[in-house]
Amino acid sequence: VAPDRAPTVQIIDPAQDLAVLPEAKIDIAINAEDDLAVQAVSLGVAPVSQPDQAPARIELDKGGEQPERGPQAITYALELSSLAPPAGTELQVVAHASDYAGQETIGVRPLRLRIISRDEFLRRVDGLTKRLTTTLERSLAIERESRTRVGQLLGEPTASYGSGIASAASLQRQVGQTLAGSPASAVQLAEGLAEEYRRNRWPDEHALGHIESVRVILNNLVTGPLAAAEETLTNVTRAAQSSADREGLRDKHREALLDVRTRQDEVLVALAALIRDLAQVSEIQQFQRDLAELKRGQAELLSETEALARAALLNTDELTSQQRLARQQAVGRQRQLAGSLAATLGRMKQSSASLAASKSTDALRLQAALAAAEQSQLQGRIREAADQLAAARFGQATSAQRAVVEHLQQALDQMAEGGDRAAMDRLAALKSAERRLDAIREAVNSLPAEPAPRATAELAQQTRQLAEDLEQIRADAAAQSARTAAERLTGEASPESQRSARQTLEDAQRQLAAERRRHEALLSKLKADRRDALRAAAVQQAPIDQAAPKRGAKPGKSSAATVATTAPVDRAAVSKLVKDLWGRLPERQREELLQPLSEEFLPEYAEEIEEYFRVLAETAADGDGEENQP
Repeated sequence: VAPDRAPTVQIIDPAQDLAVLPEAKIDIAINAEDDLAVQAVSLGVAPVSQPDQAPARIELDKGGEQPERGPQAITYALELSSLAPPAGTELQVVAHASDYAGQETIGVRPLRLRIISRDEFLRRVDGLTKRLTTTLERSLAIERESRTRVGQLLGEPTASYGSGIASAASLQRQVGQTLAGSPASAVQLAEGLAEEYRRNRWPDEHALGHIESVRVILNNLVTGPLAAAEETLTNVTRAAQSSADREGLRDKHREALLDVRTRQDEVLVALAALIRDLAQVSEIQQFQRDLAELKRGQAELLSETEALARAALLNTDELTSQQRLARQQAVGRQRQLAGSLAATLGRMKQSSASLAASKSTDALRLQAALAAAEQSQLQGRIREAADQLAAARFGQATSAQRAVVEHLQQALDQMAEGGDRAAMDRLAALKSAERRLDAIREAVNSLPAEPAPRATAELAQQTRQLAEDLEQIRADAAAQSARTAAERLTGEASPESQRSARQTLEDAQRQLAAERRRHEALLSKLKADRRDALRAAAVQQAPIDQAAPKRGAKPGKSSAATVATTAPVDRAAVSKLVKDLWGRLPERQREELLQPLSEEFLPEYAEEIEEYFRVLAETAADGDGEENQP
């Protein structure tokens, strides 16, 4: 009789240990098998630092009274939030399996989970984003070189034509390998980044949306124009190598090479746009890290100030020399934090203005964070903390420091949530301010030549209050004009002062209307960007080149005299994709892409190629204008 062996069990996925946030959800795949039947499968979770502690057991599967033969494949979503592990903890997850004879086995390979902070998570995804950007930049450089070789082939002497074709084809294959042909390819890096955001339940949905968009475009490039260009060059290479007739060989391939060059143009434009898009994602993440670092520094300083406050309460006399030195150092650090905050908010304001035209979603996120900082008077509170510390008023200092920590978190939350609600609230506030300003203007225009002092004083107070409210919603120019009008109304009443107040209020009205129109345009651009994202998702469901060969597929056969044609790409879909991307590139980047045309290609084709890109730019611009029409 064969002995009843114990079951076997192992965690199949994740195949590697992970660094995750405390709120992460980890999908775990387990395989369990027994020579007769597996009765139960469970997971054991315990801190690595406490090996003697009994692990928390999670029952995953329990068989019935009748054994079921065969291996058991089980998947389970481990919710770390239910365990509430603090950052810095390391957990060990072990699979257990038992059979109906009561024999239990523990999996050989445990899964280790290192719990990290949000700051470390941001550093990790930033590193992955930089690796992805570097990979795309390398692909862009190789594609440019291949495109140059293809252009030169149209004017190469017949003797060197075969080697030139082989070189261009080799470079084109390198692009495919860099983008999708290895574990370190751009597609794999993008998928890894997206999985990091999903697994860790990162609240910033826009960051995940950016990476998903990059992944969709890369997949469509690889299966569309990139695969088609590679196959055509491979076929041309084979035809050149097998042809005995060298005369006129280049002319026979001209049409195919022109088609390759067109597809390479599409790849170049898309890669340049993706690199720029990732740079903007990195910029947002940098602001998040800067604010998170300020919050961490302020929280540490709050703890030190509380310790100083306790020491001051215990000592009836003055602080000791050591405590005074600690207070002076704390004052210096507090002022340093205030300076860092001012610099960070200034950079965020500049970036918000520059992103408004190209990335409305990111611009609104920055604006929402800036609005939260202004409404909470964050800069004033952080300076107040330094002043209170300098005066040794520890109670007031800790109160101000605690408020700074809370307000920094509010700014981070607004940036993560995307600012949609804040953007709509600001538009409503701008419209309300316009109505209030209209009412004040009508009241001022109705004043008699010699108004009662009480009437002008009341209007001046209303105008000052409006100016303060305008500052809160970042309508700075209109706020300054309203403040000037309030000063005119406050002074001695005269026809001249009334005329000046009316004129200044009209300036405020124009400035406020212009600010409202700018904000409405930003919201319209946001809607257009989201429509583009939906289109990209639709493209993912229906790839743009169904007939294009997969990476690694064998190219079609070709004869010595002719080149086999590749299956046609859905050019309308590809052209739409390229037009969208080309239209988003800055003018300088467009010029950089167009610059090599006169050097790389024969003069007889320069006009056609320039016209091709000009139509792309004009079509993209026209499309944006139509979408932004009210």
